[in-house]
Amino acid sequence: MASRETFKNLETDKQQRILDTAVEEFASHGFQQASVNRMVQRLGIAKGSIFQYFGTKEGLFQVVFDHAVELVRRSLRQVKQSTADTDFFERIRQSLMAGIHFIDRHPESTRFISR
Repeated sequence: MASRETFKNLETDKQQRILDTAVEEFASHGFQQASVNRMVQRLGIAKGSIFQYFGTKEGLFQVVFDHAVELVRRSLRQVKQSTADTDFFERIRQSLMAGIHFIDRHPESTRFISR
């Protein structure tokens, strides 16, 4: 499920705050125990806004999951492009290093994906 137009029409920084807050909530509590109430309280927005942006808690989760996976893919695409002329083992080494750097730069997304 994709986010709705109402979410896409928000300013980029507000979109990112919502996604970051949702990543933290799902990473900390898992899907079942994650609370939309806690998220909106931290964000300072109305609960109905989340449902307007994503339809359901499941819709929000799917958007957050897709976002986290895209961060990983983007990192790996960069390695693929920058190592196109290197041997197989160097590409593997660079891919593993990119994974380590990803974990360092995106610890909450890593926890979310791992959970």
